[in-house]
Amino acid sequence: MVVIKGNLTGEKMVKVYQKGLAPSAQQLYGAASRDWELQEDNDLKHRSHPATEWKQKNGVRVIDWPSQSPDCNPIENVWASFKDET
Repeated sequence: MVVIKGNLTGEKMVKVYQKGLAPSAQQLYGAASRDWELQEDNDLKHRSHPATEWKQKNGVRVIDWPSQSPDCNPIENVWASFKDET
């Protein structure tokens, strides 16, 4: 888990990649492995220059994902169930 204070920006997103994504990927797949891909939506902070540059520099492959596609996002089913329960 990576705690960010304030609004999430492209620069802060890089910190999430450095402190959360990279160590998790290394632990799960091995330090040299590229057998994984990152799924992100098209939020501006994910597509920002700092975030894009970091992913390219570190060889992170990103899955093309349509923006604002709740039907493709599994967490939306959880939120819908939660809403139905309340």
